[in-house]
Amino acid sequence: MPPDELVDSLVEIYFETVHPWIPMLHVRNFRAALASPEQRADMTTILQAIVSLCIRFSDDPLLEENPPLRTWYATRCRQAVILKSMETFSVRNVQALIICAFDTIGSGHGPSTWSMVGSMARTVEQLRLSKEESDVSESASAGRSLMNRMTFLPPCNGWQEAEERRRVFWNVFLMDRFCSISTGWNPCLTSADFHRRLPCEGAIWEESEQLLIPTPFFGTLDQMQHPEALPELHMEREEEQNSLGGFAYCIEATENLRLVIFFFLQHEVDFGNSRDIQKWLIRFKQLDLRLMQ
Repeated sequence: MPPDELVDSLVEIYFETVHPWIPMLHVRNFRAALASPEQRADMTTILQAIVSLCIRFSDDPLLEENPPLRTWYATRCRQAVILKSMETFSVRNVQALIICAFDTIGSGHGPSTWSMVGSMARTVEQLRLSKEESDVSESASAGRSLMNRMTFLPPCNGWQEAEERRRVFWNVFLMDRFCSISTGWNPCLTSADFHRRLPCEGAIWEESEQLLIPTPFFGTLDQMQHPEALPELHMEREEEQNSLGGFAYCIEATENLRLVIFFFLQHEVDFGNSRDIQKWLIRFKQLDLRLMQ
């Protein structure tokens, strides 16, 4: 790792240039944790990911005087993140992988990150980040199954941490959808895999103002498994919609883009078959209703 002073400057670069694109770290809490030696040690993996991405933007004299050192730090830190994330399950490790995957995608090397995104999609399921904490608690307390799923994470310490975990899932979801849109592959995360509320407005989260009325659940239409299913059109209360921000709308827009591509570019239609045409028109109407909702 570079000296702490350089790492701290890279963290500021990260929050200024990268964080708006993958908003999953609580800025104020993260900066406070950096000031504590014990908490800083727990965030080593995330700091390594930030170094691997942001060191190219630094004009620190240490790097300007020795250009190969910049590449060396970036490569070593990235490799350390990937190895550490494969060895242990934690929210911090998933966050670090998201940063590395964002770096790869942003550099125009999409195929290099497909396996990483697939691994993250599986990891968020194993960590139960794909479900609301209330769903996990109810499932564990119901006691109806003879074998309960193994749990890796302790309960959240408050609303801020719950929202942070929710945002980690949604960032993985967006990358999974990006891979699906750009390659034509089926997404790793389908509607049967998750039940999550949309993230709230970032300013509300940063100010630590706990929502009195939670955000609405995300509604997805999994046409690949249910080609003739009618979409669930949820008319959320206005109060639920008021707490949504740009990140939530980006999630919905990305899912709509995936559906448009699947309906009109990937789905095979025999225009000489009246039944195929009828099914296509039904799907067209479903998508139209979703987009106009």
